[in-house]
Amino acid sequence: MPPEDKPPMPPLPKTTVQLEVPPDWAIELSKKVADGFSDVNRRLVNIESNQDLLTENYKDLTKRTTALGERMDRLEERQESNSIRVQSGSEVDAKHDAAIAGLVTKVDAVDGKVDTLAASHDAGIAKLAGLMDKPLVRKVGVAAAGLAIAALTAATSYLAGHQQQPAPPTPTIVIAPPAATEIHK
Repeated sequence: MPPEDKPPMPPLPKTTVQLEVPPDWAIELSKKVADGFSDVNRRLVNIESNQDLLTENYKDLTKRTTALGERMDRLEERQESNSIRVQSGSEVDAKHDAAIAGLVTKVDAVDGKVDTLAASHDAGIAKLAGLMDKPLVRKVGVAAAGLAIAALTAATSYLAGHQQQPAPPTPTIVIAPPAATEIHK
């Protein structure tokens, strides 16, 4: 039979999808969304606390550096006062140079710790900022908030419509695919 002689295809039946959201599920979803936002807020607070801690550590390291400088000054004064002692000038110079070398090593170590702490802090802030700026994270947050609002609306409507009944039936989720038997024309 030629294609032009074939009868036209009958229209596809219309499909109705019935979705009933249990109130408990809606409340649980809203709690999970709220917990997610609370977790993000806790992380931001932790970052601020870590920044304050780094600032305090930096101040403490600065004080230690100042104290090391004062010790170097005292060593120079002791060198001058010890010049009249029995020890030769070369021995005093050697001890003085060794003491200064040790103090310089300690100062370098303190500076290295400050740089490490600052780099770790900057990396943490950059990582969190990059995570919050990802389009997928923003879309998931917006979608989760929308789902929570829709679920709460459905739960409110469900409870309002069943307040007069002594024992409301257990809500279920029924999703009928196009080829399923639950099709309403």
